[in-house]
Amino acid sequence: MKDVVKKRWLRGVVVVLLLVLAVFCTVRALYSPRRMGPHPLCNISLDFMSWTMVEHPKEDNPPYPNVKGSGRESLREITKYMAPKYADRLLRDYAYVPGLRPADPTDLVLLYLNRPTRYTWHGDTKALSRDPAWLTFSPCFDSPFDAPEWCPEDGRRLPPNEFRARLQRTLDFLKEEDRPHWQEVLQEHTAILESTDE
Repeated sequence: MKDVVKKRWLRGVVVVLLLVLAVFCTVRALYSPRRMGPHPLCNISLDFMSWTMVEHPKEDNPPYPNVKGSGRESLREITKYMAPKYADRLLRDYAYVPGLRPADPTDLVLLYLNRPTRYTWHGDTKALSRDPAWLTFSPCFDSPFDAPEWCPEDGRRLPPNEFRARLQRTLDFLKEEDRPHWQEVLQEHTAILESTDE
């Protein structure tokens, strides 16, 4: 009798452990970075504003960093105003379009997560229920609160076709305005546009 009870108890423990493991694996799979997309940084607009205030304190509409048209090298300038762990994430998860200024049109793309995400902001708890979209930021880091794609930290969630249209509009704007290093910016982001074709 004792052996039967002991076997049942042991079997029950094994079943409970397998259930806990199954729940853990399911939750981990649902919230995996591959499925969820990159996680946005908190208050990234403040890092850009800090850079402009230090680098161009007397200008009303200062240029954002532009290191020879390279998005990555230009973003490195912003990382000087960030904690190292956030600086690494900025360089890993974001793409940047050099050559813009805060007063440029709000439908342009200054910064975006480099692949679609389900998140709208760094504290998002409802991300699992959303389809992935491109999270973008305008040059003035301003998104109207009543916009359907509004995100708490001045971002916009865009479907692929709208993302490509805005990024193309941004590249056209840089060329038309003859902004510094627009050719290099165009080359870098045209490759990104081509890689996001549906």
